[in-house]
Amino acid sequence: MNIEKNINNLQKLADKKNFSEIEDLCLKMIVKYEQSFLYYFLGMAQVNLNKIDSGVYFLKKSIFLNPNVTQAYSLLGKVYKNLGMNDLSRDNFLKCNELGLINEGMYTDYIEVLILLDRKDECKQVIEDALIKLPNSKEIKKIKERFV
Repeated sequence: MNIEKNINNLQKLADKKNFSEIEDLCLKMIVKYEQSFLYYFLGMAQVNLNKIDSGVYFLKKSIFLNPNVTQAYSLLGKVYKNLGMNDLSRDNFLKCNELGLINEGMYTDYIEVLILLDRKDECKQVIEDALIKLPNSKEIKKIKERFV
């Protein structure tokens, strides 16, 4: 199995939202290769297939193998947000931010969680940071107008 070829295949499948195929391919590859990116793709696929518990497990395994996988923290933050586990969601979005992920969706979710947690000072700071990194973000500007 060519790892680089399979990474490209996994990304193409993710772009097409073929989560069952991603799951199958990752489960076959994990037997031979214990790689962080495989666990990330498997976790992402399982979350999208509503296999939340195992998806979270595999995302955490991805982070265990490589603590700099911003996408895994971001997806965990989103999963925890959807489950109403806002403290865990905040922790994962904070880690994304610390690792330098610049993504409008992540910032939007992070800010919404901070609003739910009533962390006003932190929320204002994150909004300002987001607008420095994404000055053309209409979504973050709308949140700022509502919040500030």
